[in-house]
Amino acid sequence: MNVADRDQVREAAAATLAAVDRVDVLVNNAGVVTGKPLLEASEDQIQRTFDVNVLALYWVTRAFLPGMLTRRRGTVVTVASAAGLIGVARQTDYAASKHAAVGFDESLRAELRGSGRGVRTLVVCPYYIDTGMFEGSAPASPSAADPRSEARRPAGAGRDRVGPRSPAAPAAGAAGPRAAGAPGARLRCRRRPPRHQHLDGALHRACRPDRTHRRGRRRRRQVAVADARARTLTGCRR
Repeated sequence: MNVADRDQVREAAAATLAAVDRVDVLVNNAGVVTGKPLLEASEDQIQRTFDVNVLALYWVTRAFLPGMLTRRRGTVVTVASAAGLIGVARQTDYAASKHAAVGFDESLRAELRGSGRGVRTLVVCPYYIDTGMFEGSAPASPSAADPRSEARRPAGAGRDRVGPRSPAAPAAGAAGPRAAGAPGARLRCRRRPPRHQHLDGALHRACRPDRTHRRGRRRRRQVAVADARARTLTGCRR
């Protein structure tokens, strides 16, 4: 069936509903890609991309949505693409069509939410899937988000760079065999709080001075004020 042909879509929808009586989940998954620069893609290829990736969403959804609204339940799933969120070279027609698919889903969701019929929508934006569909049309340089880019990286490439999370990066001001990155080294706080004595007489080295020290000072001030008031009321002196 050609989803870009409205007559074929209506006939297939009627045959499907006659066979299964109802459709609760509709998945708009048809898609094509040209993978050519704008000036190299033919007019027929551009038209076909929008017929399949955009207009087919309307013909297929319009064929099954009335039954969902009558039953007050159902889900319309639109398979878009990551190219519907950001443009990609050599995919001017494909990226534009997937942007349209994302907008189609968002507008339809708002429309159905306002109707209160209980029908929901879902848009899926996957990255490149190794099915052969994007052969020759994927970006020449793999993105950092591409899980296959690490496998295509030459052995040892980029490993001589030292980043902020690299174990080979020495800490600022570290020296000697206990420096960060050396075997057996221990990470230390940049600011070590001083020792202070708690009310119970125990020595304590706070690891979080912004919280523990302030709480201790505040508590000591409260005790000192209460002690002064008690001495004033009782007339006792130290």
